[in-house]
Amino acid sequence: MDAEILFDFEDATPENRSKAMQKFDDWYLDGSTVCHNKISFGLLTRFDSENRFLVDFGYVDPIPAIRNLYDRVRNLGVKVFVHFNH
Repeated sequence: MDAEILFDFEDATPENRSKAMQKFDDWYLDGSTVCHNKISFGLLTRFDSENRFLVDFGYVDPIPAIRNLYDRVRNLGVKVFVHFNH
């Protein structure tokens, strides 16, 4: 399953914006790391805009994965919007 993820940085400071992007990168790396007996994310596509991404969740359950992402960035003033593509 693919999902488009859009970050809204309107309420975030420039410092928190860079922290949020680092946390997003960490989130994706954690999910895409291939390990024995672990289901991993597929590809990540970065759009022209710095706040829009397409994530291929592969066989990963997307709801817990998105909750994990939200938990990482919620205290930084960043809003996360998700549009599932099927």
